[in-house]
Amino acid sequence: MTRVALTGTIGAAVLVVALGLFFAIYQQDRDDSNEVAPPAGPAAAPGSDSSATGGQESATAGAADQGQAAGAAGEQSPAQPPAQPVTPSFDVVRVNPSGDAVIAGRAQPDAEVTILDKGKIIGSVKADNRGEWVFLPNSALDPGEHSFTLESMPDPDDIPEGTAIKRESETSVVVLVPQVAKDIAGRASDQPAGALAIEVPRSGTGPTRVMNVPNQPAEASAGAPKVPEISAIDYDSTGRAILSGKAPSGARLFVYLDNASIGEATADEDGFWTFTPAEPIAPGLHVIRVDQVDQTGKVVARAQTPFEQADVPLAAQAGAASQQAASAASGQDESGLAIINGRIVVQPGNSLWRIARQSYGDGFQYTVIYEANKNQIADPDLIYPGQVFAIPTGN
Repeated sequence: MTRVALTGTIGAAVLVVALGLFFAIYQQDRDDSNEVAPPAGPAAAPGSDSSATGGQESATAGAADQGQAAGAAGEQSPAQPPAQPVTPSFDVVRVNPSGDAVIAGRAQPDAEVTILDKGKIIGSVKADNRGEWVFLPNSALDPGEHSFTLESMPDPDDIPEGTAIKRESETSVVVLVPQVAKDIAGRASDQPAGALAIEVPRSGTGPTRVMNVPNQPAEASAGAPKVPEISAIDYDSTGRAILSGKAPSGARLFVYLDNASIGEATADEDGFWTFTPAEPIAPGLHVIRVDQVDQTGKVVARAQTPFEQADVPLAAQAGAASQQAASAASGQDESGLAIINGRIVVQPGNSLWRIARQSYGDGFQYTVIYEANKNQIADPDLIYPGQVFAIPTGN
């Protein structure tokens, strides 16, 4: 080989090697520039183990998850306060002409409810899980007066620590059952007559509620009526009148005294309304009127009754007598018939028969009282608590 050829061959080889080396260096630089840098973090302390750091992070994350789970569990199951004791109460007391009774009401859910008549136990029943109960006496009610009260004993698991166990009703229901072959006024009757049932506060303060009316269909005595009714006019211990009655549930009522507006009342969901005038009513004969109105204020139904406001001493004595009798939970007895200057205020459970028996010693003399007060008595079977009657004397 000539010298020129050998020199060319060596030069070509050197060039190939140089190009390969250049390409390798270029490719390495390119690969290095494409690598992603790891996220910056605190430098590990000298001698520390990276695996321990990772374990600590895992433990922290686990603790956070556990805290969130515990919070979620707490939100799902909040601590419930103990149930407050519920005082037993009456909703319905109905007595048919045969003396068969239905008594129903409310109490603490699952409580044992005991029904008493003048303090004597006549039966018990267990309230359901909503606190509702119904009691049917084993036999018909005897003629005469009855006074029902309630006691309840909660389920042992529902008794909060440190609270009273037995609860007593705040009201009693006075029931007057007529004698056989007589109506509630004591008159001879060919047809069985119904009983009168009135709920009265045991404290003696507050309105009464008529729960069963003689000779009225059971469906009419239960629930709210279709038109307003004036059921009772009571007195408190100061002699102030308290009006009460029934009306359609939620009805708006305007109350008038001698055609002058004295206020407004609303019937509750059970159809019961009550109203206490802001100003005392002057003694004497008046007319109480209740108008039911619609949303525009138009009168859609009306009820009215004559009413005599007793003088303050008589009214106050009547209120005190009502309170004393109600607190005794034994119904109105004849000692509660306060007669002052020949006048008497009708008390819950009174009838013309009982007033005549107390006044004249003979219940058949009820006609004398009726004739003297017939301007207030539309029906001898229906006299209202709070009415003031004249009691004639002499022959």
